[in-house]
Amino acid sequence: MKRKIGYALGLYIVLFLIFLAVDQAIVGQGVKQASLIVLSTAIGFLIGRAYFSKTPGDAGGGFQLGALWLLVGVALDWIIAGLSLLSGDAATIAYLVGFYQTWFFGVSVLGMVCAVALAGHTTHGGALMRRPPTTPMVLKK
Repeated sequence: MKRKIGYALGLYIVLFLIFLAVDQAIVGQGVKQASLIVLSTAIGFLIGRAYFSKTPGDAGGGFQLGALWLLVGVALDWIIAGLSLLSGDAATIAYLVGFYQTWFFGVSVLGMVCAVALAGHTTHGGALMRRPPTTPMVLKK
């Protein structure tokens, strides 16, 4: 479980930094939204693939892992929002609630969870993992 949460923290940090970079870009709102959807899906697949390279899985296990990563991310968001509320900044919570209600947030979350499920499926239960080399047995006379 520690490894799953560690990867969730890594995913959260990477997606948070990407969100900040995309949000500061001087492009239209539609480009920003499309970029967040594509990048969250791609990063979810890559980090999911890294996780499943050591622990084989399947689509169901990948979906469960993606859902866990989503829950960890939401928990981290609300912890950060709660800390900002304690410091007297209520705007963070209002922004977070507004962001969660956008259509592209839902699509990007769905894409990320499905991408992690796909990453789990591509390991085929470990069938694609590297096997140690075997040498043929030679009978001695």
